[in-house]
Amino acid sequence: MADALTTLGRITRYSALLALDALGYCWRWSVDLVAGLRAAGLWYVRRRSPERSSEVSARFAKLRQSRAGRWAAWGAVPWRRRMQVRAAALVLMVLAVVSVRSYERRHNRFALARPTKGSRAPGAGQARFVYPTIAPKPTLTPENPTSVFRHEIEAARSGAWVTAREIRPVVAPGPLGSWDDFKVGSPVVLGEGGGGYGLWYRGCHFLGAEYWCGVGHATSKDGVTWERRADPVFAPSDAYEREHLDAIAIARGASGYVLWYSVSPTGAVDRRRASLHVARSPDGLTWTAQSGPVYEAVAQGTRLIPTALWREGRFHLWVIDSRSAIDPATSLFPEMPADGDDALLHFMSIDGARLEAAGSTPIQPLQMDPVAFSIGPDAAGGFRAFFYEQHPSGANRQGVAVLRSPDGNTWERAPGEAMPLGVSDLDYRGVPVSLAVVSAERGLLAWFVVRGDHGGESIRVAFHKDGT
Repeated sequence: MADALTTLGRITRYSALLALDALGYCWRWSVDLVAGLRAAGLWYVRRRSPERSSEVSARFAKLRQSRAGRWAAWGAVPWRRRMQVRAAALVLMVLAVVSVRSYERRHNRFALARPTKGSRAPGAGQARFVYPTIAPKPTLTPENPTSVFRHEIEAARSGAWVTAREIRPVVAPGPLGSWDDFKVGSPVVLGEGGGGYGLWYRGCHFLGAEYWCGVGHATSKDGVTWERRADPVFAPSDAYEREHLDAIAIARGASGYVLWYSVSPTGAVDRRRASLHVARSPDGLTWTAQSGPVYEAVAQGTRLIPTALWREGRFHLWVIDSRSAIDPATSLFPEMPADGDDALLHFMSIDGARLEAAGSTPIQPLQMDPVAFSIGPDAAGGFRAFFYEQHPSGANRQGVAVLRSPDGNTWERAPGEAMPLGVSDLDYRGVPVSLAVVSAERGLLAWFVVRGDHGGESIRVAFHKDGT
């Protein structure tokens, strides 16, 4: 009897250890499957966004390193044990499938309906299934998207965002073969005469091995329905700048318009720093670019996202940049400041090209996501900044946060003015990668740029009711 119990104990222990090894084997394969899907997504991103190839390659390397770490111990397992673990894993998967099928048969969610009084019962041998009924969502059928937007604004409560889910992107990529058939992003919206709006945006063309970007222009009476020009109003003359055109800012001064456009960095020896360039126009449609950059990023591999406006006889320009560069002697960053390395830099200029540093504010204490932000004049004096807060901290909610500054140099967060707006409210999965905000009647109009699964971008509109 004792020998039988001992043998049974050994078998139980062996089976338990084998089951644990099999579960670990299944877990590794599950993680590999997820990693494979991520790798496929990265492959599409690299194919559709050549300018992000260095970032994608780094992520591929992390996936390979992670997989090697997961399977490192598996290589030391004897081959016979590996065969046993694989067989046990197969048995576990079969048992899981059989258990799920058995549960579905026992708990069928489609119940046979009993005929109600006065109704005709099914014929002999017939079964009538009752499927869950879902009340249809009421939809509007107006003549144009603007009336949908206005209807939703009227029905919304004060302080709410109106995202007009029925409206498709207000500016989407053009038809295949057009100059902006892949991306439309980095919007800049200025009020025009007669109460309308002017929109400048970065558009990109991608077809086969051909990829380049330019600046497009569109006009609108309401900010929802836009009429855009068939051709770009500006494209850098340099081929590298066209291929790596990243973000734009435009301001209208006393003698015309000024355009600042950033060029993203690459792994090339002489292109590792992002640069900021300038162009001028008398009407916003015909542009003349100045040769050479007017500003270069401090650190390598970082983006420059400008925003600008004209006020009191000067152009004001802001970018987020690092405050410290790699030490060429040691190839290392200096010690990180207590308030972080990135700062919101403020420049002033008479002509838009000769930039004079005015001040800076570290962004870490502001809890600011530097991806999507927009700065405009404050009605009470000074300046007001809006940015989309993707990763809120504390009691903050995901949405549009507000900063205020009396001089454009020192900024403080206005927690009472935050406007919660989750990604689910916008009815798409991507987080806004660019933002433009202007004051409008009864609120704030905001244009968000969202990136699709394959790297393409489009512009959507939202309205914050009774925002000031």
